Amino acid sequence: MGREPQHRLTAQSAVYSPSTGKYAGSTTAADGTYSAPGLEAATDYTVCFSASGATGGSSDALGYVDQCYDNQPMSGTPTPVSVTLGASAEIDASLGDGSP
Repeated sequence: MGREPQHRLTAQSAVYSPSTGKYAGSTTAADGTYSAPGLEAATDYTVCFSASGATGGSSDALGYVDQCYDNQPMSGTPTPVSVTLGASAEIDASLGDGSP
């Protein structure tokens, strides 16, 4: 039996650094990409995704689960992401569908 295919959806992304106070939010594109321009260099950015209003994929009826980068819950301690001035930081994340 093969793996179930990954389904793409749009969701809200939020990027924040406590040390710089910089915040950027955006909606992911249908292919999962998003952008957070104008950030300052820092090593403590959190990148979280809100499932509220998420569309697409096969789990619309079940609902997606909010989470931060590296599969961390919103209520936990998110894995920090480093941002270097003039460079792109690329991370990969996916929202779970809330099923056990």
